[in-house]
Amino acid sequence: MLRALMQQQDIQRKLAAALLAPHDEHLTRQTLQSLQADADGLDTFFRSITLPFLYNEQCPTDAKHVAQRVFDIPEIFKGILVELECLDLLESILVNRQFRDAVLSSKRLQRRLSLLPEPDAPFSTTKFIRCLPGYCFFTTSETWSGYNPFISSPLILGLECDEDGLSVQIEPKARPLGSRCRNIYFCQPPVEEIYVYTSCCADVDLYDVLEEFLPDGSLSLIKNEGGLTIGDLWDEAEKLFQEHGNCANADWDELDDGGRVQMKVYFKAIVKLPPDDPILKRWKNAAERAKQQGRVSKARKRKMVAFTAAKQAGMHKLCAH
Repeated sequence: MLRALMQQQDIQRKLAAALLAPHDEHLTRQTLQSLQADADGLDTFFRSITLPFLYNEQCPTDAKHVAQRVFDIPEIFKGILVELECLDLLESILVNRQFRDAVLSSKRLQRRLSLLPEPDAPFSTTKFIRCLPGYCFFTTSETWSGYNPFISSPLILGLECDEDGLSVQIEPKARPLGSRCRNIYFCQPPVEEIYVYTSCCADVDLYDVLEEFLPDGSLSLIKNEGGLTIGDLWDEAEKLFQEHGNCANADWDELDDGGRVQMKVYFKAIVKLPPDDPILKRWKNAAERAKQQGRVSKARKRKMVAFTAAKQAGMHKLCAH
């Protein structure tokens, strides 16, 4: 970036000198050629360090015409869309009818955006990470996290593996969601039912086991036989935010200055995975590595205890003599 700024300053100085110089045709031509070379170098530099959508370039009219001719061929157009990032696709279908129609008519593109259920697919977080405005995935052995500024309020999804399957925990904050996100399945394979509870009526945090510490009636179940989507979760969260705005069970530190309850809504579901699912394999491998490290640590501790005892015994013998 410093190099780019230095080049930009050089271009500005040369432009200023060219404006003040006498009107000599040869000098002007040389100066403009030098400026053109510097501009080309700056152009190449920015292209190499910035993403395409961050680098603004005025597109000639004839280039737009050629691009439209390519886009009018459905097979080629869909082949181009497949190469786009999921967030770019989600953004484009809001502003371009041709992009939207292409996505809605292509099962391959809909699968990329997790708009179609895949009941036999291995559990995958990749689609979720690319499609949702914010995310945080974790297990006892792995962490994936990040943020996208498309929506200011992130969605937190916790993944906890055990021998029985995968536990999914979600904490959304109610914000308006565009249609690009509402129909997205929050995981694949889709979950048909999920438990929901609020922080004001349950003295637990996001990571506690739901079956414990929850008062009667504080845990409810929402279902969708076609698979729960982000829209389902957000609608339920928004409803609970309204219902529990003046909840009598809320602690004093959950109230804002106006006495309104600032509670959280939690979701939890169990995703049953086959033994050969990649994420379950990774969890089992990590658990085995942790056990192995624990065995090595215990062996070293026993060795150090034996060494210390032998050293103390030797010191006692020396002192006795």
